Amino acid sequence: MRIQSIWLLLAAITILSLLMINYGVLPSLSEVNASKDYVLMVFVLLAAIVSLFAVFLKDRNMQKKLIVVSGIITVGSLLWMLYRAYISKSLELIVGLVGNKLYLGAAMPVLACIFLFLAYRGVRSDEKLLRSADRLR
Repeated sequence: MRIQSIWLLLAAITILSLLMINYGVLPSLSEVNASKDYVLMVFVLLAAIVSLFAVFLKDRNMQKKLIVVSGIITVGSLLWMLYRAYISKSLELIVGLVGNKLYLGAAMPVLACIFLFLAYRGVRSDEKLLRSADRLR
């Protein structure tokens, strides 16, 4: 198993955790996660599917493209969370601190982006290793 596969799996798990982990609270004191927000659920499922699909690819160029696509979708999910907080003005979010509760879900897209960056770097290091091996032949 290559290192980028591990990073991609971690990114998929992290972004899928938004389905279960709350990322904010509404004024009615109902906590919000991606399973209650259908637009965010679509972002989360798309990012996870693209990341998992990239794990099983052998073509490094296509794998890099899919990592970038998954990163864009993940950033889109973070922007949707910010937009939702801005629109409702009552959804306390992103800072993560509401009263004495810390909502870890607000940090999950950022963590997933970090894992995707590390996966991209792993693919690039594989390419460099193969190019140096080709020069030796």
